[in-house]
Amino acid sequence: MADFVKPFRKAIERVGTDPPAIVLLNKFALNITLNFVCNLRLFPGASDRLIAVVFDHTSEKTLLNSFPHLNVIHWPLLALADKFGPGDGRYQLFQYFRAKLAVFLTELVPSFWMVQADTIWRENLFELIDVDNGTNEYGRADLIFDSEGSDGLLSSMVRPHGILKFLNFSDRRRLFLRPLIRPKSHFFRLCLPLFAESLRY
Repeated sequence: MADFVKPFRKAIERVGTDPPAIVLLNKFALNITLNFVCNLRLFPGASDRLIAVVFDHTSEKTLLNSFPHLNVIHWPLLALADKFGPGDGRYQLFQYFRAKLAVFLTELVPSFWMVQADTIWRENLFELIDVDNGTNEYGRADLIFDSEGSDGLLSSMVRPHGILKFLNFSDRRRLFLRPLIRPKSHFFRLCLPLFAESLRY
């Protein structure tokens, strides 16, 4: 993961002082991601906060051709460039990668969002949930999670299928997160050593 420190620092610098929003995809989620970026452009500055982590060149090229302002980082994990779904090994690898990425990002940025492209925003999430206000429930939170469904944090969105996460980190919170990835790490060292090696951090 050390090879990706520089591109992430550059993308985070472009985002500015606001917490970036990370979205992960491959070419099989490309159309829905293009729609998602179009949706975010209804809200000034929202798409500027996106950092798209893509697993194949097709996604990288298409996103940059469609939205030149977008922050796109190509992370060439061949196993995640193919189609996958819940229950198969590639999906488990995706979950492991996302957890490792979260730990990795805590070393680069104080806080960040992790979003999915299968939700249509009717309001600007970054304004709806004010994480900079230390006097409300969100401003005091270390971690914010939302589950699938039309209630909770995503009640102002349409068809929220994905999970929304906000992570606000200090050294104490990093110590909390790191052990959470160990069981998945053990699984992939046993079952998918080549994939686990590519995620070494």
